[in-house]
Amino acid sequence: MPLAITIGISQIIRGVLQLGRNFGAELMAQYMERDIRDELYLSLLGKSMTFHNLQPVGDTMARATNDVREVNFMFNPGVNLVVGSFMFIVMLLIAAPRYHPSLLITPVIFTIIYFIALVGYLKTLSPITDEVARPWRHEHTFIRIAGRR
Repeated sequence: MPLAITIGISQIIRGVLQLGRNFGAELMAQYMERDIRDELYLSLLGKSMTFHNLQPVGDTMARATNDVREVNFMFNPGVNLVVGSFMFIVMLLIAAPRYHPSLLITPVIFTIIYFIALVGYLKTLSPITDEVARPWRHEHTFIRIAGRR
């Protein structure tokens, strides 16, 4: 019975810590979104009237809402998941040799294969993300050039 209680308490603590991590990530993402939106608004206020005459209002408002909101999604759950999964790998590499040094072999092999697969996956996605981002880059360059007039 004491072992079951110990496991139960450890899982309750783990759940509370994960809730804190998720809450912190959401809070950080919302602060980043707010700061980026404020910076965007200040930048738009500093633009010339020529810039605003050249830009459709809908495009500007879409950037102020949708694009800035995507930053929030990048941080939460994006960065939160990456940090969480990385911590699982690191903790395994720290904890395994405490029990027996031979237990370190499998996590090290897994980590090496994981990062090799990750690099391969990112190389596979690179042409796709470049193709998707190309129109946005062109539009963003036009906005930056138009804003200088």
